[in-house]
Parts: sequence; C-alpha cells; structure tokens
Amino acid sequence: QVGNEKNAYEHVKGMTAVALGDMETVQVSNGSSEMQMLAIDPQRFLHTVIWPGLDTSAQQKMLIDHLKNPSQFPGLKDACLAAPNDAIPAVIDTKSAQQLQVQPGQTFTADSSIGQIAIFVVAEVNGMPVTNILIDYSTYTLIYQAQSADFSAVQSASAPINSIWLKTDGRAQSWQHIQQTLEMGPLHLSAFYDRQATVQALDHNPLNRNLVG
Repeated sequence: QVGNEKNAYEHVKGMTAVALGDMETVQVSNGSSEMQMLAIDPQRFLHTVIWPGLDTSAQQKMLIDHLKNPSQFPGLKDACLAAPNDAIPAVIDTKSAQQLQVQPGQTFTADSSIGQIAIFVVAEVNGMPVTNILIDYSTYTLIYQAQSADFSAVQSASAPINSIWLKTDGRAQSWQHIQQTLEMGPLHLSAFYDRQATVQALDHNPLNRNLVG
C-alpha cells in the first residue's frame, strides 16, 4: 500500500521526492504531556524535507542507521524484553528529551492509538522538523500488527498513512500542475502546507524584513 501510493505521487510531473508516514499525537509522562510522533521511512524523509543542521550525507547515514539498525545499542535488547511487544527505536528532539529527562540508551512509554508502546531513544537531535519523536515506519508496522492481533484485527494490516511530504523541482510551472493534481482526482489531499509560498510571503512581509534585516 505504501509503495503504491508513493509511486503514484512520484510519477506526478515536477515531483522529485516523496515520503509517506503516520503522524499522531501520543501521551507521555503518564499522560501529563502530548507529543507528536512520526512513523516514516527515515531515508526518504531526510531526502524530502529540509532539516537544518543535518545536511551532510554522513550525518544522515548515521541517523538512518540508528533507526534501521539499532542492534548496536546494548540496552535495546533489555528494553524489548521488558516491553509487551518490543521497544521501538526512536530519535527524539532535544527539548522533548529534556522534558522527559531521557537520553540515548534509555526508554520511556507513550500512549498511542494502538495502546501503550515502549520507545527506546537511540539519538537526540536539535531542530527536528515537524515532530518530537521520529521512528521507522516498517518497525512501527511490526508493533502495529502485534497490537492489532491482540485486538482481533487484521494481523497483516500495515500501520496507517495519514501524512505525506513532497519535494518538487522548484519550477513555478511544475508547482502549478502539482497543485491542480493535489486539489482533485485520485491524488487529492484534504489539506496541504506550501512551504515555498510561506517563505515568499515572509519575504514580502515588512515586519519580517525589519526583524531579520
């Protein structure tokens, strides 16, 4: 399902990168705080979004390896044994880590749409776009299937997809075609955020120009 949807958007003229994922609000700290958790293919996500401070291939590879191959962390095995359906390796932004008082190698729990899950912190980063907690979609799907089996749901089902990030070639003509595609037809999106339009609006905002010089 994810592959089919991704391929459909990638074939739109002017599209250069696509990342699909599941974004949801989870309860942490015994329900006292809410955070955004994004389950997505980290490699595609990094190729699609702009992440200040994480722009070299070496930095990106290290982050992807942390999420896709977390066996290098000795504490993960213990965390998985302690969790009902294994622990999910995650990258967490610095402010959230400070709020939860966790650091790489430690685990915290979150109440999600599929019940309580254990999250094992493999890395802490500054300026993570969009979300507080970043996890690998394929790993999350395994947990989702295990939890779904507990609820007598379809065990082979994938985790839901409710968010998409698109990167274009930057040409005005291409973006006009993409907008028309996203506003109607089988690839219709109920709402989308145009980062380029926001940047252009700020560039023409006198107050913003005075603030940034």
